[in-house]
Amino acid sequence: MSVAVRNHVAVPFFDRVPPRVKDVVITTFDNIVERGQSTREAYHFFENAVKKRNVEGPTFDEFAHWHERVKNGLIDRPHPSDVLVFSPAPTPASKPLPQATEKPRTMACVVDLETVDAERLRKARAIVVAAHALNEAKLSAGYSPESITLDDTVVQQALTELLTAEADATVMDADVHMTAGNKLVDLLLGEGDADIDDKLVGCLTMDMQPELCRLLARSDADKSR
Repeated sequence: MSVAVRNHVAVPFFDRVPPRVKDVVITTFDNIVERGQSTREAYHFFENAVKKRNVEGPTFDEFAHWHERVKNGLIDRPHPSDVLVFSPAPTPASKPLPQATEKPRTMACVVDLETVDAERLRKARAIVVAAHALNEAKLSAGYSPESITLDDTVVQQALTELLTAEADATVMDADVHMTAGNKLVDLLLGEGDADIDDKLVGCLTMDMQPELCRLLARSDADKSR
């Protein structure tokens, strides 16, 4: 065994992040800071994302250490300009072989789309935060809670995108998959607020009458057997 191999010390993953997964680091950083994502949930999201880029991620212990430092404000948010977006390299004047250009172009499409997804979620989060700030401002100005109800399709879309992303990043049992609907109800009922509970029941019993009637009728039929 050579001296170089014997003396090799592994460089911590977050000390030298591969350029092609820096956008994943930024998204995970935001999930921890802005959404309070737990260590295990954040690790599950991060590990799956880097595997799709064919990158070997950090160990759970290493990630947990990084997560703790991010949560405590000991690490600055990576700058978006650090993100590398792959594009086909310039080719000489001579006609290249077809296979030589197909793979880089395919990679460019994948990385571009994932970068766009991260940017879309950032914008969706900004819309939701702005809508919340508007609601708070109205309440501070003396408006009643009933009068500040929003019926904004832009906010609705932003909420849907964030709930879907939150659901995808939630670790559940192997055969159970969190959905945006699961996450929505989980977040609302997790507040333990009677007003929220009443409003949720009121909305669903009005907007989902056919579905609820069908499910309850089926439940009664099952009990009578």
